[in-house]
Amino acid sequence: MTTARPTTTADAAAPVNPTGPVGPEGPAAPGDSVRSVNAQQAGLWFIHETDPGCSAYHIVFGAEVTADAELGVQARNILDDLTREHDALRTGFRSGPEGPEQFVRDTVPLDIRLTDVRGTDPEELRDLVRTDSRTPFDLSRPPLWRVHLYRTGERTWVFTLVMHHISADFWSLALLLSEVRGRLEGTPGPFTLDGGAFAAYADRQQSFLAGEKARALRDGEEKRLGDTPAHLDLYGDRPRPPAPSYDGGSAPFALSAATTEAVRRLARETSATPYTVLLSAYFVLLSRLSGQSDILVGTPTSGRLHRRFRDALGNFVNTVVVRGEVDEESTYRGLLTASRERVLEAMRAQELPFPWLVRELAPPRDPSRTPLYQAGFAWDRLPFLHDMDAFFLLEPGPGAELDVAGATLRPYPLPQQEGQTDLWIEMGAEKDGAFAGVLRYNTDIFGAGTARELAATFVTTVETLVARPDEPLRALVRGDEHQRARLAAWGTDPSARYPRPGCRSSSGTRSRGRPARPR
Repeated sequence: MTTARPTTTADAAAPVNPTGPVGPEGPAAPGDSVRSVNAQQAGLWFIHETDPGCSAYHIVFGAEVTADAELGVQARNILDDLTREHDALRTGFRSGPEGPEQFVRDTVPLDIRLTDVRGTDPEELRDLVRTDSRTPFDLSRPPLWRVHLYRTGERTWVFTLVMHHISADFWSLALLLSEVRGRLEGTPGPFTLDGGAFAAYADRQQSFLAGEKARALRDGEEKRLGDTPAHLDLYGDRPRPPAPSYDGGSAPFALSAATTEAVRRLARETSATPYTVLLSAYFVLLSRLSGQSDILVGTPTSGRLHRRFRDALGNFVNTVVVRGEVDEESTYRGLLTASRERVLEAMRAQELPFPWLVRELAPPRDPSRTPLYQAGFAWDRLPFLHDMDAFFLLEPGPGAELDVAGATLRPYPLPQQEGQTDLWIEMGAEKDGAFAGVLRYNTDIFGAGTARELAATFVTTVETLVARPDEPLRALVRGDEHQRARLAAWGTDPSARYPRPGCRSSSGTRSRGRPARPR
């Protein structure tokens, strides 16, 4: 067994921004151009200021690569070109006179790190890669993304790309991978990337929020969400701490092919989408876990509503809050019909950035919870890179590989974006023709074993609901015997076991302006 040896700068590792910090932030450079900050970025900046070590907002891509060294040189040159072309790859953040300030630097060095891990035990290597992917960024020192290459053999590497969500989202990651791939293969990409669109987005957002349409949408959201429960009562293995640590874990799961087809069939019958069918099942599960019928779930939208922003790198994603009402006397089909309308209601206000909406609505605040929602549901399905779907699964299965410009890539899945909320289900990907997903959870509250049980209970809930959509919910079996016992325990009054922290002022809490997840 050999201990991994980091390659030093002298050994040709690309430097991490070589200029030393001045005070708490990196030095301003003569070529810096100051840009507007959008509301989502402001929320992420606030979280970083209160917890600089937080890695819950790192977007990570991993792959095992077999290739000649010459291809690596070519890829590095392409990344250098893209960094010059795109503001989002050269942006940083610092304190300004009126809050966070975004700046774009004329030039930034690539942050490419090399580590020789030949002879390292595979599990030790995975632990090292995961730890490195969580190394925090200094937001005042661009670039806010990095590449790490771990050499495992003469022609083999583990490759990771880590990006901070403040300057990128999941769509941006996919655009970047697509563009690098196209340039390596010498084929024109499907997109014409706009390097300056990201800054224009913040300006447009600020102008929109000052207008009458935004005010009308805000008033509608106040009416829609004004009488919601203060929070979702989710209790797990540990008492909820006074403030979240943003530490989390992941529990992958998959539906069967038969259940996946049943989901699709029910979606067609009800003029809905698989997203709405599965979100409705999530409402049922959360209602049974909490004992509440009025359920709020955060769900991300791409935020790329205008053509110019569809092919741009940056953080455009936003979160909307869908309100579900679960009546055990009604049927799943009836719940699904109601959920479809409630999703549409939430989407009408998707131009309102979530952090801004929280400030406007000023809901009762509890620093131990995210505002408005404590559970999320995401449907991640890119309209491109379909031959790389397996690379975005936490359990991709054997045999998945891809040839790119003479190199062979295999998935190297890494958990990421964990601990942002109490529970978060992400679906949309498929494995062997069936929907697969991951349940992300906050380890402040849930242990790994409980999270795996929750993921399994969600799968069982979906199977039961889509098989019997026209029977009252109360009449349906709630999983196997073990799952029923756990649901009963989760649904009972836990106040004697877990203290409930009192609500505090909305000023100065960690969760203020909770940003959306990257997609």
